[in-house]
Amino acid sequence: MKKIGVDQEILAVWLVVAVVLLIAGFTMTEGKFVFLSLGIFLSALLFFVLLCPVRDCEGELYRWLAHKGDAKTQCDLAFYFYYGYQQEGLHVELDYNKAVEWFRKAAEQGNVEAQGYLADCYASGKGVGVNYKEAAKWYYKAAEQGDKFAQNVLGIYYFKGLGVAKASADAVRWYRKAAEGGYAQAQYNLGNCYRDGEGITQDYMEAAQWFQKAAEKGLADAQCNLGICYYNGQGVTQDYGEAVKWYRKAAEQGYAAAQHNLSFCYYDGCGVNQDYLEAYKWHSLVGLVNRAHFQKGLEKSEQWRAELKGKLTGEQITEANHWVRAFRPRI
Repeated sequence: MKKIGVDQEILAVWLVVAVVLLIAGFTMTEGKFVFLSLGIFLSALLFFVLLCPVRDCEGELYRWLAHKGDAKTQCDLAFYFYYGYQQEGLHVELDYNKAVEWFRKAAEQGNVEAQGYLADCYASGKGVGVNYKEAAKWYYKAAEQGDKFAQNVLGIYYFKGLGVAKASADAVRWYRKAAEGGYAQAQYNLGNCYRDGEGITQDYMEAAQWFQKAAEKGLADAQCNLGICYYNGQGVTQDYGEAVKWYRKAAEQGYAAAQHNLSFCYYDGCGVNQDYLEAYKWHSLVGLVNRAHFQKGLEKSEQWRAELKGKLTGEQITEANHWVRAFRPRI
């Protein structure tokens, strides 16, 4: 339970007014009842504020509005339960079950944020059992209203057949909606579809263009893929320097595949001067910072790292190890 928060200055003025009214009520002959009544009322209210533990007023107001059916308020209240909220005047404990309850009420009225979050709850099992079919249903409703995150996720669902029948063409359709709206992850996904000919005619130039858009927004996956495009001359003029540039951007974010590719560029002298020390440094990070992105072939990669190590002096190896320990991915 919380007391209502009121500034001390207001309470002081409140107290003075209450005392004046009480004195006036006891001393005046005309209007005595009015002044006395007001003084007693303000005094009682002041006592209530200072001493009575009550449920927070703002929280009760939100609940009242939510129960009245206001969709935005229902969604806001759901956010409080979803994340937990503690601030002067309002205290809500994290409760996914209640969050789902209020997200659903708002979602059923067409609130796009609530639809997206309700879908997330079904996808992650927060406050409700995991149900990809229900998740897809609510992502679809949010996507239809233009929510770019929902459009991209719906594309993924169609691509993988999660909660819906697998349909690459539908995946491309939803990726495109989000991509054209500037959503980087969708631009990357659409680029992959063009590169692989999934759900659309293969087109390396289109793939590179979408990778470029996402890469410029800082998405490491797209930066690495764009680097590969430049390295192989797929959809763009082959340019090792550009390949190194984009590999480096992704590698500095801790993207293991890009670190591996950048290491090979230093080893072979492609787009940069040949430098075994730099090659060893970057390759030492592979699987260390972001192992999940580069799990396949890790054993073979370690063998190559050992070969690289044989080309360095003990002093260089010590320098590289210090560099690796000090490395922090850029965000």
